[in-house]
Parts: sequence; structure tokens; C-alpha cells
Amino acid sequence: MASRRKGNRKVSRRRKMPSSATFTTGRYQIIFERIDGLTTFPDPPNKPSRGRSISLAADLGTRRGLEAVVHEALHAEDNHATEAKVERAARNIARFLWRLGFRCESSTKP
Repeated sequence: MASRRKGNRKVSRRRKMPSSATFTTGRYQIIFERIDGLTTFPDPPNKPSRGRSISLAADLGTRRGLEAVVHEALHAEDNHATEAKVERAARNIARFLWRLGFRCESSTKP
């Protein structure tokens, strides 16, 4: 959790989770639900940002949650990448970020 000082005491506040994200393929609505991860694309793909969404689970503070976020972001960035390539890249990137100390401060959407 993010925190700030008020006088001599520390006050904690939750960081607001994003409701959307923009990638080269367009803007995606972020949905938090009980799912490992899912990226949806409009049909046909040249349609404006309607129908684009990324669904994520609430366990973003875990390494598995971080990997799911990276995995879905890779799908949003390149919707033609194979699942095997996305899985391998997401695992490697998540492992690297985890070792650097990246963690989600709030594991649930406020």
C-alpha cells in the first residue's frame, strides 16, 4: 500500500487500480474477476476500441499474478504472437521483474 505521513504518524492509502490501458493495438478496458487472464479483441480487428478488454484475477501481488499481467499485456501488444511465444516471454519477463522487486501494492480493486 502507498503511504504518506500526517504529522508523526504514517497514513496508508490504497492505490487505485487502472480501468484501462493503451497498447499499440488500441485501448483496452481492464476487468478484475476470478480468472487467470483473458485478452479479447474486436471482430473485425480494425474496429475502434470497442470490445477490447483484459480480464485479470485479483491475486496481482503474487508472482503468478505478475506473470498473468505480463502475459495478457503481451497478447494486447501483439495479437498475432503464438501462445507458446507469449508464455515463454511472460515467464521470463515476470521472473526478471520479480527478482528486481516489482510487486503490486494492492491485490484487489478498491
